[in-house]
Amino acid sequence: MRTSTFCSLLVPIAVAASLPALAQAPQTRPVTGTVVSAADQTPLPGVTVVVKGATLGASTDAEGKFSLSVPVGGDAVLIFSFVGYESTTARVGDRSVLNNVQLKDAATGLDEVVVVGYGTQRKRDITGAVGSITAAQVAETPIARTEQILQGRVSGVQVTQSNSAPGGGLTVRIRGINSISSGNDPLYVIDGFPGVGDLNSINPADIESIEVLKDASATAIYGSRGANGVVLVTTKRGKAGRNVINLEAYTGIATVRHKYNLMNAKQFAEYLNDVQRLTNMETPASTRALPYTQAQIDGLGDGTNWQDAIFQTGRTDNYQLGFNGGNEETRYNLSFNYFTQKGIVLNSDFKRGTVRFNLDRKISNKLSLGFTSQVAATGENRTLASTNGGSSGGVILDALRFSPLNPVRDADGNYTYSNTPLPYVENVGNPVAYAELVKNQFTTLRGLLNVAGNYEIVPGLTARVTAGVDGFNVQQSTFLPST
Repeated sequence: MRTSTFCSLLVPIAVAASLPALAQAPQTRPVTGTVVSAADQTPLPGVTVVVKGATLGASTDAEGKFSLSVPVGGDAVLIFSFVGYESTTARVGDRSVLNNVQLKDAATGLDEVVVVGYGTQRKRDITGAVGSITAAQVAETPIARTEQILQGRVSGVQVTQSNSAPGGGLTVRIRGINSISSGNDPLYVIDGFPGVGDLNSINPADIESIEVLKDASATAIYGSRGANGVVLVTTKRGKAGRNVINLEAYTGIATVRHKYNLMNAKQFAEYLNDVQRLTNMETPASTRALPYTQAQIDGLGDGTNWQDAIFQTGRTDNYQLGFNGGNEETRYNLSFNYFTQKGIVLNSDFKRGTVRFNLDRKISNKLSLGFTSQVAATGENRTLASTNGGSSGGVILDALRFSPLNPVRDADGNYTYSNTPLPYVENVGNPVAYAELVKNQFTTLRGLLNVAGNYEIVPGLTARVTAGVDGFNVQQSTFLPST
């Protein structure tokens, strides 16, 4: 009796306690439906379906069907999302079934047109390994050479700087080194003209896009020349519509971030004395006097910091003026560029001036002509920084070896060519003298001309004839003083 009485009291209390919770729980109703592709109406499995502003959600099954609960009352909105498709929304209203909710392909990147050597294709239709860089990516970072655009942007392409001097060369390797004895440089094609070896005269601001052919398709199109890959460079063309004038300019500086912590004159003199003391102890038969007395050492200061003497603040300036426009029949692009780069080592700089003119003319509905031209002049002043400078050393190496006890110039204003005190130090040359007196200049004049004719035989089949000339002249002027 005691147990039954307890149960009879407990049940009403539990029911009464649950009534407020039931009253507060939101009322829902089921909604079902099907999600299909807008392109071919096929069901899409795995589509995420959630109620906007709520945590309710579900996924479509293998047949594209879904079922979930939505709050009763109000205007519920369902959000449909799936990888590779654009998200969409649908209002439920008073419906309980949503049939054939359509998702559109998110194919912006796949519909991009790229150059593949024998024409253009959409990315979705390409079966080979092709890397593409657009004009927007080219304009993101100021660069000096065209090859720098490829750094870190195309998989399988390695770009290393072989010379850090202004205008210095770059090494490009596509999918590694393919040959031990032969060259490994890729084939460069500028506006359909193959065989352009040096890109230093190409203005990066004139580039519309770059495509890199990395697999066997490059060999199929260009033969053995494309065995190391092909880099297709397309320059900017005129656009139909209003005429546009574009003026760009930028400047920047470069400094040596960290210099070696070297001994000053007083420390170096003490070091030479210590070295000679140890030498005298090890070889008593050939004892030599110490190079400096203590009084001389006490009178020394910091001496010459040869790193500060040869390094300077580099500067880069770029000026670009462009004219672009035309109509449906004739389109043009004219650009002028002047680029200068002052190196961080004395007497090192690079200058480039280019003029580019591209013209496209539509003769008829089937025949069109294209004209591409560029004239460029480059000048390089190369300091002997990493080649033979004083006593078979470069300017930078000599700055680390030359004694801080010596001034850059003597009391008469002449360079101190000899390292002192001899024979306690190595006889190397004055790095400042070699940087300022040595003349090592390169001047390049280059002209690129390409003419192309296109005739549409039938829709989808076009005959193209091209002819081009790449003329250049390189002059080197070198002077090494006998002292």
